[in-house]
Amino acid sequence: MKKYMNLFSRINKPSAQWEGYTVARNATTNEDRQKALLQISKTRYEESKTYPLDRYFKTDLRRMLKGKDVLEVGSNHGGAALAYFERYELKSIVGLDTTESQVETSTLFFKSRGLNSNFDFVKGYAEALPFSSNSFDAVISFDVFEHVSDLSSTMNECFRVLRPHGKLLCVFPSYYHPTQTHLVDVTSAPCLHWVFTPQEIMEVFWDILDDNPAYRDKKGLKRRPLRAWEKLWIVNGITLCKFRKIIAKQKWSSVEHIPVPIGSVGKAVEEKPLLRIVKYFSWIGTRLPILEEITNQRIVYILTK
Repeated sequence: MKKYMNLFSRINKPSAQWEGYTVARNATTNEDRQKALLQISKTRYEESKTYPLDRYFKTDLRRMLKGKDVLEVGSNHGGAALAYFERYELKSIVGLDTTESQVETSTLFFKSRGLNSNFDFVKGYAEALPFSSNSFDAVISFDVFEHVSDLSSTMNECFRVLRPHGKLLCVFPSYYHPTQTHLVDVTSAPCLHWVFTPQEIMEVFWDILDDNPAYRDKKGLKRRPLRAWEKLWIVNGITLCKFRKIIAKQKWSSVEHIPVPIGSVGKAVEEKPLLRIVKYFSWIGTRLPILEEITNQRIVYILTK
């Protein structure tokens, strides 16, 4: 397994998407740290503008969201929130994430763009949203539901804070997606979790980092056991089957699943058009039980209260 993981090694191979976090972590002054965090905001903003959510939902979301009060669950450093606010002409947007740093940076990013109203950022957790019931017309969550410790509670909270006829727009990968193991600090090896147990994978993950102590320390990673809710590193193991069981217990008036075959969406497809060939094979799998868990690029749903 270690040899296989090292074949796809990410050690000392910075990714523009994640390098800002390393820069911020190792900054020697508050000014440098804030600059790095704002760069994260800007990068995510530009990504969300050039590759909007509409691609995943296969529709122009402006018709659904224009003039609405929207909550983004997992707003990170506010970049996507600003892109949503502008593109969909929202009445207001509130972003929620788990640290004061994210709240401060998001607020600063919005103000740096000349905005002083119709937005707010709040520290909190998706499992216990710090908002009154019936507060929002829509909830947006992109690549977050795989990271929460209790998705059932999170879904109940999203339902609670939505107004009648409000919509939850969610996008996240199935645990069995070939490359969504979230081990990108070490390896991009596909399909590891199809063959090996989480415990085996994480043991080798930490061994590789211990073989590269300077890189490990730069990334701020320390060996630890998986938490009770973790299937792999900071992921909860959610699958399409499990998600369907969760929403079946709720009282959504409308449930729409949008199949999104691997090779049909994503930055990688934009950068490497040859990958689009894959969608002609994965499209079939997205229509078949079991195979749909591994052939959807993302699990995409529009749920209406």
